[in-house]
Amino acid sequence: MLAKVISGGSLAVKILLPILTALLLGLGLSTWVTVSQSSETVGTLSNDLGVEVATSAADKVENVIAGAFASARATAANTVGQVEGKSANRASMLASLRKLLADNPNLLATWVAFEPNAFDGQDASFIPTEGHDATGRFVPYVARDGDGSSLSALTDYEKPGLGDYYLLARDSGQEQLLEPYLYAVNGKDVLITSAAVPIVVDGKVIGVAGIDLLLEGLNGLLGEMKPFETGSVSLISNAGLWAAYSDVAALGKPINETSPTLSAALAAIKGGERFDM
Repeated sequence: MLAKVISGGSLAVKILLPILTALLLGLGLSTWVTVSQSSETVGTLSNDLGVEVATSAADKVENVIAGAFASARATAANTVGQVEGKSANRASMLASLRKLLADNPNLLATWVAFEPNAFDGQDASFIPTEGHDATGRFVPYVARDGDGSSLSALTDYEKPGLGDYYLLARDSGQEQLLEPYLYAVNGKDVLITSAAVPIVVDGKVIGVAGIDLLLEGLNGLLGEMKPFETGSVSLISNAGLWAAYSDVAALGKPINETSPTLSAALAAIKGGERFDM
């Protein structure tokens, strides 16, 4: 197994991908793609072939995550335009979130969360309505539900840990790609990651625009890749959690629980260094 880790750019954190020498993305979560092979193919794996497989996997992951961030940035830009133009409208915002989800079938959910009264100063007028908390704070979560979508209010957004999907981008003012985490969607806990983009008006963060991706979706995407017919491609987060792995039950769990030999790679992943195994 060969892996090379590359460092990211000027955003919050970075994507780390193997056997690549060119910078791919400077995004939120450090990740690492591993290419494994069965015993029958170990003797035939070459660096050139490893590069080809890893590059293809990297491109797939890059495209998905880049698309999620593009959507989140578009939502943030739309919001800034409304707020600065004194035309902020909650119904319009909800409609745009629904349309964004409908137009992008690879997304699990679209959402925005605002600081109290930061969107239009009208929180008190929206107690209690869908997409708002008990104070009328605008925190809509639009999730895919069959052929349509559901609307609910975000939860735990002010709780460190559980609310990192909101707090990290809000407090840092930087884009974030979240470590894999469980979140209740339509009454079911699912493992997701979030692309979160701060909404900044006059130099102040007033909220966060986000896109949720189902990790099983990434897992399925990479699972279609079969190096040397019997191999597999996996994705590991910066914290050492499986983000894509052949065993779906292991998603979101530490890699050393299922593959102790990879534990030695964690320091290299976090440090942006090459690791050969």
